[in-house]
Amino acid sequence: MAAVTKMEEGSGSESGEENGVGENGQVESVFFDNAAEDARKEQEHREGVLDKQREARALVLPTADTDVRSELRNRGEPVCLFGEDAHDRRERLRALVLEEKENKPSDEQKDAKEEENKNEPAPEEFFTEGLEELKQARLKILKKSLHNSRDRLVESRKRLRSVEFREEGNEIYASMQNVALVSSQIGDSRPLAACAFSSGAQDPSTIATGSWSGLVKLWDANSGALPLVLKGHTERVSHLAFHPSKPDVIASCSADKTVHLWDTKREEKDRITAVYRDHADRVSGVAFHPNGELLGSSSFDTTWRLYDLETGTCLLLQEGHSKPIYRIAFHQDGSLTASCGLDRAVRVWDNRSGRCIMTFTGHVDSVLGADFSPDGYQLATGSNDNSIKIWDLRKRRCFYTIAAHSSCVTSVKYQPGSGHVLLSTSFDKTAKVWSRRGYVLVGVLSNHEEKVTCGDIGGSAEHIVTACYDKTWKYWSYSDSTGLVVLLPMMTGVCYASGEVMVHEKGGSFLHPRSRAMRFKVHRRTW
Repeated sequence: MAAVTKMEEGSGSESGEENGVGENGQVESVFFDNAAEDARKEQEHREGVLDKQREARALVLPTADTDVRSELRNRGEPVCLFGEDAHDRRERLRALVLEEKENKPSDEQKDAKEEENKNEPAPEEFFTEGLEELKQARLKILKKSLHNSRDRLVESRKRLRSVEFREEGNEIYASMQNVALVSSQIGDSRPLAACAFSSGAQDPSTIATGSWSGLVKLWDANSGALPLVLKGHTERVSHLAFHPSKPDVIASCSADKTVHLWDTKREEKDRITAVYRDHADRVSGVAFHPNGELLGSSSFDTTWRLYDLETGTCLLLQEGHSKPIYRIAFHQDGSLTASCGLDRAVRVWDNRSGRCIMTFTGHVDSVLGADFSPDGYQLATGSNDNSIKIWDLRKRRCFYTIAAHSSCVTSVKYQPGSGHVLLSTSFDKTAKVWSRRGYVLVGVLSNHEEKVTCGDIGGSAEHIVTACYDKTWKYWSYSDSTGLVVLLPMMTGVCYASGEVMVHEKGGSFLHPRSRAMRFKVHRRTW
């Protein structure tokens, strides 16, 4: 109920009062019940909802479903929700755009923010004095990279006019439809974290694997035999790499904060040629510089380092990331280094000057892999946001985004040499092959029982190796149209079951299907 009271003139009114002047010059205060106030608030709320609806209808949005999906992906939102159709997707995009517009700061807020930033001290760029050896290394990189860049550009111009190069790519894309599992081998008693093909050959014959047990193992790709075990790390191996011109030299890094350099030709006691212990936290990635004289390593101590392989000296300690660095990669000319990590940023460094010349931001989660394309102007990165981004180094922006996997992308690797395809691995238990021409999916390697942690691809793109969390490594290949099958000379018979070839030796044991042997064409089934 409403109540009317008399107050002395000059006394203040309370909330919920309506004031008036009475006959005796006194102020009358009329109190209303809460129903009127609630009705007023409800009316304001309804008017606000109507204003938002009018504003939402006035937004200009794409009508094509593909464009709507692209806009959602660019905002880091799911492309499609369960039970959602094209209309629902567009309405979800409308709500997101409206929310962004509402949260956009006003001019007054912008001015206040600018004034606040003016009062803050500006970040200063600082330099540290480098070694004379670093200066000489930079001069070497400068001279060599100029020659490499010139040769690469000449080759690129030839390929642009080459029909054979385009046909080679078409053949690889078609063959990837037939990629099949050749062998699966138990690699260790602990999960495998890294794998790589030996360098310097179109069809590599050696596979290296690194596991959580701290062991690095070398395998014969054709027979699956284990010829060598490298012992030295005390914690899990996180990454490894072959020397670009010496297939007997391997670098591996570990959670024990060390980088080991191995020479597999030496006797067992002399195989460790160098151990680098400069990092303050676990070492997550290693890569050889294309000139073969330098080795790079990335670490969870937010730095990456550059080592001189001849002297064993740490030439460079590079800071710049705000969180742990996960991988580094070198440009094939040797002029650039890409580093990526848990701060979601990809930084490109000029090895000739030591400056960070580009910073790419676009991933919404940690960046776990990076690789330069052999064409020299594209950089691929894989992230914990399940996507692969292709960055254009010439335009300094993201050229293409691939919604690659349903879980985090653990590694990305271009085919060496021609770069026709890009290999990606993921925790969704698959490895996928993408064409560089349009980045279309051309092959899926799906016979994994657990998360795929790493992968590598041979120079001819015919051979692929993947490392898996289920402690196995898998060797993949595609056969040509003649239906070639590898047989052993001591083979006693071929059994066909559901169209598969089963090769047995005396005693009935199963033979490795990629062992070196004669080849023959399959013309008909024999029973």
